[in-house]
Amino acid sequence: MYFLDGNTFRDSHSAAKEPLVGLVIAGLHYEQKNWAIRLGAMVSSDNVDTDKVPAAEDRELLGTIDIEWRF
Repeated sequence: MYFLDGNTFRDSHSAAKEPLVGLVIAGLHYEQKNWAIRLGAMVSSDNVDTDKVPAAEDRELLGTIDIEWRF
């Protein structure tokens, strides 16, 4: 884990934060009498300037699938 601001007590590596970050969250839900399924997705834009930090990843992607069974 790396902090973007660097070290508080001495000079260290840091990354420039983006002033504006985009985020989209979407999902679907289907339900029957005794079961349900949910699909979700999240996409965000870069949160740091990737030109200055080559090791940084581009946008964030996350997906979920939830299955529920009621008894």
